[in-house]
Amino acid sequence: MNTFENNSKPAKNFVPSFDELAIFCVSYSVIFLFVINDVFRSEFSSILLTNIVGILLLIMISIGMAFSVFHVLSSRKKTPIEKRFMLFFIVFMNLMAGFFGFFYVVFDAVRASDFYSLIFPIWNFSYAFYLAALMRLHKLDETAIRDENAPFYCTIFSVVLISVILLICQFYFQLYWIFSFSIALFYVSIFNQFLIGLVKTVKHVKPS
Repeated sequence: MNTFENNSKPAKNFVPSFDELAIFCVSYSVIFLFVINDVFRSEFSSILLTNIVGILLLIMISIGMAFSVFHVLSSRKKTPIEKRFMLFFIVFMNLMAGFFGFFYVVFDAVRASDFYSLIFPIWNFSYAFYLAALMRLHKLDETAIRDENAPFYCTIFSVVLISVILLICQFYFQLYWIFSFSIALFYVSIFNQFLIGLVKTVKHVKPS
């Protein structure tokens, strides 16, 4: 999801940046879970479609998702307002995954002893809190959304991997949807960029 770019100012090294593929991967995870998980569809509707605040959040989330899908398929340069919606989307998704994962474990008697289930939600919540703090300090803004375009083969590679991860979480381990989503977010933020780099390296290696 992010890479820490070299910069002459040390503080800048701790400010993450995001490529369009990472944000698209999060959008794809939401859409994929919505299709395959009945509980997610039901809770999504009950949370976001029953009050004005939820509806406004849904509109902002949907706009961020739409821009992420559009730009992974388009070479057009992103505008500042598009980047702001995409940044809001990625911060909110991490915050949501952390909050609902923690809430589910703490208040569900069956899960009360499964503290290992909190690992990924705690990561998501901590990361979202870190991003929100940077935004509050005016250290993180739309310039964190990078302009380079993702190669199509990298998009396909990421979609396949995330689909496999979510399918395994849902149908093999039978995880509650928020934990599946948390794991997908963790994969995108930590491993996807590294694997994409390997794919690019292999693709550009010339056979001897």
